[in-house]
Amino acid sequence: MRYVIVDVFSDRPLAGNGLCVVLDPCPDPLMQAVALEMKLSETTFPVVTGDGSYEVRIFTPTTELPFAGHPSIGTAWALGPNRWEQTSAGAVVTVEAAWRSVAGGTRHVLVPTDAPIERIAPNLGDVADVAARAGGISLCPFRRLDDETLHVRLFAPGAGVAEDPGTGSAAGPIAVLARQLWGVADDVRIRQGDEIGRPCRISARGVPGDVRVGGRVTRCAEGRLLLP
Repeated sequence: MRYVIVDVFSDRPLAGNGLCVVLDPCPDPLMQAVALEMKLSETTFPVVTGDGSYEVRIFTPTTELPFAGHPSIGTAWALGPNRWEQTSAGAVVTVEAAWRSVAGGTRHVLVPTDAPIERIAPNLGDVADVAARAGGISLCPFRRLDDETLHVRLFAPGAGVAEDPGTGSAAGPIAVLARQLWGVADDVRIRQGDEIGRPCRISARGVPGDVRVGGRVTRCAEGRLLLP
């Protein structure tokens, strides 16, 4: 079973947010076990359904997600240049030129702050409880650095991800909220992942009705899964 690993929101390998894309059909009962074996934030299992469309299932090491941002961008990139329509359990997403996503999203608990967030070291049990009580999968503090730059951290222990290095599904809502709260530019750059050694740079447009998220993708590895 062929797979590729791509690094999303990075222009070089071994940075950004890693994603495994399984290119060959995988039996449903094995998908979660494969994602656990990969131990990346997410692993995807796309099935091409037309010239410009595919269906996908998205797994963290411990659970299936209805939608996620960086897997949408990385999966489309791995499938090849096109204007793709991606269908997952939670959203239908258009991914343009294999690098830009116009998406619905998974629910995150957003926490805007004026305080520095570089040294935050939260109790992950408390984070999981707070996120779950709010109906989300993560807790996401973010801060304005200047009118075109935001600093983001995202903790999702309830989904098996202590800290996510780059989160496309949160980037669009964050850009919208930052524009409302602080009057930042329509188009901003999000810094995420530096604190865990996986720097990501995400472009996001925060205009209601025209929310867009994008970033670079780099091929990092490829291989085969040997399954019984």
